[in-house]
Amino acid sequence: MKYWFVFFLFISLPCFGDEIVEENISVNALGMGNAYLAHSRGHDAIFYNPAGLANLHGLQWHLMGLNLGINGLDSYKEYSDMFNNSNDLPSVLNQLYGRPVWTRADLQSSFSIGSFIFGGYARGNLGFTLLNPALPNLTSNYFADYALFAGWGTEVIPSWFDFGFVVKRITRLAGGVQIGASSLAYLDSNVLQDAAKKQGTGYGLDWGAKLKFPGSWHPTISFAWQDVGDTSYSLSADTPQPMSSKSRMHVGLGMEKDFTVFVLRPAFDFRYLNSSGVQVGKQVHAGVELELPIVSLRGGFNQGYYTAGVSFDFWVLRLDAATYGVELGEYPGQQEDRRYVIQISTDFGFDGFDFSKMFSMNRARRAHLKQRR
Repeated sequence: MKYWFVFFLFISLPCFGDEIVEENISVNALGMGNAYLAHSRGHDAIFYNPAGLANLHGLQWHLMGLNLGINGLDSYKEYSDMFNNSNDLPSVLNQLYGRPVWTRADLQSSFSIGSFIFGGYARGNLGFTLLNPALPNLTSNYFADYALFAGWGTEVIPSWFDFGFVVKRITRLAGGVQIGASSLAYLDSNVLQDAAKKQGTGYGLDWGAKLKFPGSWHPTISFAWQDVGDTSYSLSADTPQPMSSKSRMHVGLGMEKDFTVFVLRPAFDFRYLNSSGVQVGKQVHAGVELELPIVSLRGGFNQGYYTAGVSFDFWVLRLDAATYGVELGEYPGQQEDRRYVIQISTDFGFDGFDFSKMFSMNRARRAHLKQRR
């Protein structure tokens, strides 16, 4: 049974070396270099720039967004070996020295009325890295979140300036441990269990803005501030406090040109403006999206590594896939981890419904009835 607990421990978001950990990701965004502040729209605006909520209309139901990621087909085989050869786990781990293993799964759902949206998500991550064969140690840092959120966006100045915000309640299970040679030899479950007992609930605020300019390319300057003032997680029972979500500021530039047959969307983001110690090359993101009927193609650069993505939109069913590189070292070009993500989404929309107009009509009707009395 202790081997099953090891597996549970690694349901994690790993921090390999100096990796910048992204708590929220969009497959669309990753395909175009994770440069998405200006073009975030619909449900994805929740996680990138809430100002994009101003573009929501009618009734929209994002029934399901299932997001799966892995850093290579070998990862699946290695996890399978851990289960199938649990009686000889130390020898299985011996094959993994210096090789990060990473997978991810997110499940999301939301419902919007006009530009007001609410919903929830759950995300879990699986990963670890084993270092130093002479004196082996295994490093794992992880968290799993379950959250409810609500947000709203508006055109403060029509066609010029959009603003939006999101409030969220997050329950976080978190932990981190470095397991030394003695623990690996005997896999002391007590040490592992103590490391996995961090759980708490926190309340956070994100907000964003978009400044739009006239012209055939519709240039847009965007700003987003996530986890304003840091999001801390209160203690649950007698467990240690999970690590907080640090405040993050991002700025971006995007354009959009409609060529009738296709739409072209280039973008550039500079992320983590308020995070000291982040190498500039890891803050730069650039990409482009080519939207065609049914199919969309994407490409870009994320932390100095190429990205590529594709989407197939079949009305209520949408399939998205992307590959991107993450820098595990201190600066781009030092140690790439190539990752692959796929998402299946189901959406329903009724654009003809306008909540604000319905409210105005009801108010006018009540005033008319009052006059008749």
